[in-house]
Amino acid sequence: MDFNEDFGDFNVLPEEIIIHIIKFLPNRWNLSLVNWNFYELICKVEANKYRLKLIDIDDDLEKYESVINTGRKFDEIKMMNLKSEDDHVTEKLRSILEKFQLGIKVISIYNSKLPESQFIELLGMHLNLKRLLLYDVSFSATERDNVELYLPNLRSLNIQLCNIIISRTILRIPNNTLYYLSIKNLVLDVQTLRKILENQRNIKELEFDPYFVDPASMSALEFNKLKLMSNRNVAPIIKNQYSLTSLDLSKAHITDTDFLQICKMNNLRVLKLWIDRISCDLIGNIEKLNKLQELAINYERLEVEYIAIISKLCLNSLQTLKIEFPKLKIFAENFIAISMNCPNVNKLIINGQSIGVIGTIIEYFKHLQSLIFECDSDSVKVVNFPVNNFVNENLKELYLYDNQFNNPAKEHFQSTSSLLSLINIAIPNLERLRIKNIISLDIEALNIIFENKPNLSHIHVDDIAINNTIDAHYVETLMQVAQSLDYIELNKVLLEVDEDLIAQIMDNKFTYVNCKKWRNEIILRNCRWNTHDENVF
Repeated sequence: MDFNEDFGDFNVLPEEIIIHIIKFLPNRWNLSLVNWNFYELICKVEANKYRLKLIDIDDDLEKYESVINTGRKFDEIKMMNLKSEDDHVTEKLRSILEKFQLGIKVISIYNSKLPESQFIELLGMHLNLKRLLLYDVSFSATERDNVELYLPNLRSLNIQLCNIIISRTILRIPNNTLYYLSIKNLVLDVQTLRKILENQRNIKELEFDPYFVDPASMSALEFNKLKLMSNRNVAPIIKNQYSLTSLDLSKAHITDTDFLQICKMNNLRVLKLWIDRISCDLIGNIEKLNKLQELAINYERLEVEYIAIISKLCLNSLQTLKIEFPKLKIFAENFIAISMNCPNVNKLIINGQSIGVIGTIIEYFKHLQSLIFECDSDSVKVVNFPVNNFVNENLKELYLYDNQFNNPAKEHFQSTSSLLSLINIAIPNLERLRIKNIISLDIEALNIIFENKPNLSHIHVDDIAINNTIDAHYVETLMQVAQSLDYIELNKVLLEVDEDLIAQIMDNKFTYVNCKKWRNEIILRNCRWNTHDENVF
């Protein structure tokens, strides 16, 4: 049935029958675009899945009326570009928020300017609100200093790039409600921050710049997760935080004193460090953290001794390891040593290293399930490396990428054949594959990957440098594998087939089809019907 022509006849059926039919349709997204009646029916089938976006609502009366009259239920609202100059805009916003007030659990506000009194009024009606994000929001002060922002169920507050008045707004939140607090790019005086922490004694997860805090004001708090974005006061802050399980110092230049204090935190499960200012002979103290499950290390200096020390760390409990040494080469023998000393690692993230070591990594990390590997600028020159006779049956996810966009040789990776052999032979149970700016995939190479990977469900190829034309044969191959895949994305390709024809062919195979010549991309999903901001990789 062509819904664009025949939806009138279809729409005379009883609503419950139409809803029953819709549940069996693969591409509900296209159907929802036919008219408002179908949109409302789709919303009933897909109720409570996607957030409401309010962007410049004063510019579009139809948009406003569609929101007010919809039968949908929302638990999340995203608002952008809200200005308070016009009273009619404020009234529209108030009426929308009143309509959904009891069901809303999450609110995000971006790039907006409001009087604080108006902000308090609009948010105060959402008594079930649990998470609030404010990004680049400016408030003008209210004359009423004793007004409370009554959000009794608010558990998470994230503030970024807001003006100083926001600190007063935080103080209006009922005491001891917040569990998570993140403050970024906001200058607070010591007294205000101390008062915030005194009011919110139940905070378990804190993310902020400790430069403006008196460590004594945090002594009554017991954190589970802590992220500090400068090196000031690190040791005094964490000294008595014995329940701390996650510590992120990836943006802080910590000292030896800070590091030795960290290594006394026996309950740490997650640790992220920038180790440039830590003495090399102290790094081994990380082994004292015998419950550590995730470790991320960033080092941007040129002392090669640090590689040897990292290679010798014995961490049997470690499951996730991220290594970022952009100015040093980590050789195959170092990765072999790491695999032996950290035998239970199942997720490995390597940034800025030679593509030539990837075969060694896949061979020796026996329990590896996920590998994310960023190539360095010299990887294009690596000649085909030997692929030994090995198989890693545990590896499920592989993401290879090169961010050297200005490198004119990026389309001439000399190790293309080795990488394809590695993918096709050494990783039989691969489920998710993403390749970005690395190797060229013509239709034959892509078809071989499909044939050798019965469990493959997600594939994302970005910037196919050679043989990047999507023709009828390519589309035919996609159709053959469509039913076994949940997600395909091909970027920077040339479409020789009409995009409407591709969409028509694929509609019966995928729940979401996005084919745009002007963006040189094809996206096919067998997931949820909408394109909600979802990172599938």
